[in-house]
This record gives sequence, structure tokens and C-alpha cells, in this order.
Amino acid sequence: MTTPHAAFATPYPPSEETFAGSLMLQVARGVEDLDDLRDQVEDLVEHDDFSAVHPDDPVPTLEEAHALLDQVVAAHDAVVTEPSPSALALERALAALPGRGIAVSVGEGFDAGEAAREGYAAARELPGAVGYVYCHLQDLDRVVLTGRLLLGFSGMSGRLDDEAAAVGRTVVEVLTDAGLPVAWDGDPGARVLVDPVRWERPFGTR
Repeated sequence: MTTPHAAFATPYPPSEETFAGSLMLQVARGVEDLDDLRDQVEDLVEHDDFSAVHPDDPVPTLEEAHALLDQVVAAHDAVVTEPSPSALALERALAALPGRGIAVSVGEGFDAGEAAREGYAAARELPGAVGYVYCHLQDLDRVVLTGRLLLGFSGMSGRLDDEAAAVGRTVVEVLTDAGLPVAWDGDPGARVLVDPVRWERPFGTR
């Protein structure tokens, strides 16, 4: 079995526990740019309770934290020199969904409720939208850590009905046509699983 992400081969494997691991997790999921991450590091070190978040790590100075972030980005890009085939396939599939009337929201919102609201807002801006598909930040963390991506979806009414099931079927069809391994049981209340997928792109290129 291969590891779910090349960053596990670096000195800073992705982790939710350690400071360096959490930085790698953010770099690997690829939603924030470097300025965003530097701002988050500053908040954590100077304004939040660093010791409560990472109790086993010594509290760094801001300079040390920024230097570590730069080292993590360099380590990530040393092993992720080009997009992985499955990441490219996933991106192509998601890019095709608006043409089928399905808006896409990736990495917007911390949890399912926030992500669904972002997906609905995107669908409101899509002419002829029949629904939307979404994943949130925790989903992206999970795909880095495990290689498993869960995608939520909904019809415009928000009900778990035939409209939502039709959106789910279209999502599965487009993902499958892109050559991705997809599992879904047809339940409009269940999310679509893409497994395995290597979510790999050089930092700053997503």
C-alpha cells in the first residue's frame, strides 16, 4: 500500500498533533497561500494559546515559526514536483460539473454546514443550477492524511429526495468518467467517496 501523500516521506509528515505536522497539513491541502499561512502562524504564536494547541511542542518565536513554515514548504515541494495524476483527474471532473448544472465548492468552510452554505451560494450564481457539490477543510485534511475524499452534495431545495439523488448520480458519473475510484450507495443522505486519491500539487499552484 502506498502512503496517501508524498509529504509523509519528508522530515515533517502531515499531522494534526505537532506544529510542524500541522503546517505540512495546511501546505499539502493547498487552500491557503503563503501570506495566509504566515498570518495564521502569527495569530497562533502571538495571539492564541500555542501551548493549548500543541502541548508537546516548545513555543517558538515568530521568526522561528516563519522559518519553520518556509522549511515545510520547501520540503513539500521537494517531493511534490508536479501534480499527481489523480489530483489532475479530480480537478478535471470538478471543473466539468458546472456544465452539468452542479456548482462546486472545495475547501470553503470548516465543517459540513459551512461548506454546504458555500456550495449553495455558488449554485445561486450558476445559471440553470440543479444543485451543488462540496468538501470542507476537514475533508481536505482527511484526504491528505488517508487518501480518502468525501464529497457532499445537494439539490437546490436542500431536501434528501430524488432531486438530490440525481445530483449524486451525476457527480458519480463525472468522477467515474474521469477514471477515479468512486463509491456511493445511492442514498441522497450519504456522501460520495473517492478512494484512493493522492491530493498532490506543488504548493501555490492549486
